[in-house]
Amino acid sequence: MNLRNLNSTKKGMLLSLLLISTALICFYLFKMPDNGSSQYIIFFVFISGLLLGLFQFRQVHMEAGFKQLFGEGFKIFVVVAFFMVVYSWIFYKYNPQILEEAITFNEQLIIKQGNKTMPEIEDNTKKLRQIFIPMMLAFNTIKYLLMGTLVTVVASGFWSKK
Repeated sequence: MNLRNLNSTKKGMLLSLLLISTALICFYLFKMPDNGSSQYIIFFVFISGLLLGLFQFRQVHMEAGFKQLFGEGFKIFVVVAFFMVVYSWIFYKYNPQILEEAITFNEQLIIKQGNKTMPEIEDNTKKLRQIFIPMMLAFNTIKYLLMGTLVTVVASGFWSKK
């Protein structure tokens, strides 16, 4: 398969598959925490894939300006952001121990502070259970959109002919 013949949507889907595979390998095979150092590996793969997609587009469209390059990168990273959010939702639904670890950690922090009663701590835990997945989905959406925008703007500015 020649990657140059793929459109931006297919490049985004392929990059998403690579990112999801990387995340699953880091979590299940290497037992890395989902929000720990595995994020550096995942971001490296994301940035590398996005840059590769932009570079290949530029190789085919040598006279492409900033607008065309940014448009190509935008189409790629929006697809990636969508698939990574869907993946995150499925991942957190099938790994409830992550929520439980977050709740335990949060409760320990509150107890150390010593300024909350047990009913307040229980209420906080209840709220955390309700907002955890939406909060993680929002965080991942923003993370991929911001990183994708930053990388695409810099690369498009660097590689544009106009």
